[in-house]
Amino acid sequence: YFGQGIMGLFTTNPEIIDLGTQIFALGFAIELGRMMNLIVGTNLRAAGDARYVAIMATAVIWGIGVPMSYLLGFSMELALIGVFIAIALDELTRGGACLYRWVSKQWCNKSLYSGQLA
Repeated sequence: YFGQGIMGLFTTNPEIIDLGTQIFALGFAIELGRMMNLIVGTNLRAAGDARYVAIMATAVIWGIGVPMSYLLGFSMELALIGVFIAIALDELTRGGACLYRWVSKQWCNKSLYSGQLA
């Protein structure tokens, strides 16, 4: 594994190397969702659909991110891995919701662009 090689530079403790490797893997899912949020969310805001992005982000963070962090991290005793899974679910859900909004073109009726150039 890629993570084992990197973590091996800092420690020889196999538990920490295993945890770090799992965090690296979850980091890819987190960054995929974050990338969708940044690109598609910014496009929606620029097109005049900032309200959707703000409401959806708030709802997903409080409806999925926070409860899942608690559930996975504390209740299911997954600790840091559980919190990272919850962050990945949050980012991927928000990114997917923004992408769906963009592809469905529901943002067009919110657009600041009237269709005519000056």
